[in-house]
Amino acid sequence: MPQWLAAPDYASLSLARIKAGRRCAWPDNKLVLLWVRIRLIIPRAARNCIGAKSPLTGGIAKSECGGFWGAELKRAGFDAIIIEGKAKKPVYLWVHDGEVSIRDASHLWGKDTLETEAAVRNELGDAKIHLAMIGAGGEHMVRYACIMEGCKDAGGRGGLGAVMGSKNLKAVAVRGHNLPAVANPDKVKEIRQRMVAIKHPLSIFGTGGPDMAFHESVGNLPVRNFQAGVFPDVAKINGGVIKDTMRLGMDGCFACPSAVKKFANLTNLLKSSPNTAARNMRPWQPSVPIAASMTLKLLLRRMSGVMLIHWIRFLAAQPLLSPWSASRRVISL
Repeated sequence: MPQWLAAPDYASLSLARIKAGRRCAWPDNKLVLLWVRIRLIIPRAARNCIGAKSPLTGGIAKSECGGFWGAELKRAGFDAIIIEGKAKKPVYLWVHDGEVSIRDASHLWGKDTLETEAAVRNELGDAKIHLAMIGAGGEHMVRYACIMEGCKDAGGRGGLGAVMGSKNLKAVAVRGHNLPAVANPDKVKEIRQRMVAIKHPLSIFGTGGPDMAFHESVGNLPVRNFQAGVFPDVAKINGGVIKDTMRLGMDGCFACPSAVKKFANLTNLLKSSPNTAARNMRPWQPSVPIAASMTLKLLLRRMSGVMLIHWIRFLAAQPLLSPWSASRRVISL
């Protein structure tokens, strides 16, 4: 890999070599998964990039994820994985400590991401394995399907899950035990400590906090699909409201002290749900793109409505817990 290229640049360079006129499902479409290398050993080091020719636009799709998958890939001894061709039957890649193998995934095909993650970890005997994987949408090559890294982080732009499905690739499982060496560990430690000491608003509110008002001020909120740019009730639907009314705790990505992922208590909103497990679930607070999209396109003016729709979204990927799996009862506020 050229040393001067950032991950998105390298993905673009690789994809530019695809012959003109090729469809995204052709075997020579490249699925590129890269770790954003410069950040591994300092805070906010979790970013990794996924790229391919997009089935949604026909152009180059690039999506980034946080979580733990990218850091685990580096610990396994790799900076990037480039996948070409198509398997004859469903498979998954097992990448660990400098070794790569292709394993049968016929028993995983048809499973959602929650089930796939549990099955692969059980099969390989390690609960700390991290997966980049697809569910039913990717398997059926839905043009906006995501690649999920774990069950909380999504490569959600450009339909990259459909590319993975077109290759009969269910997942890329990674596990590593080797920390990369650095030239000056003491200097890196100093930089890390300085960064950890900085108190960022994201640590308090998560994404979707006071920055919602900023996005409105510069016309960057998609009110009615950008037909308008002003939403007077923006102060009622941001992360500060969740913090004050329903937030339970927080979590973060690899090496990140900000812990921008917040989870919420929806018990009071879901009293009419017939499913106890669903009522007790703790979905993540919606991020800026999700909150802005749901709230401003639907013109919702109450945080309870935003969180309820986010909860429905959350359950859609976990059908075994869905209160609608066995009935058509509707939850009302």
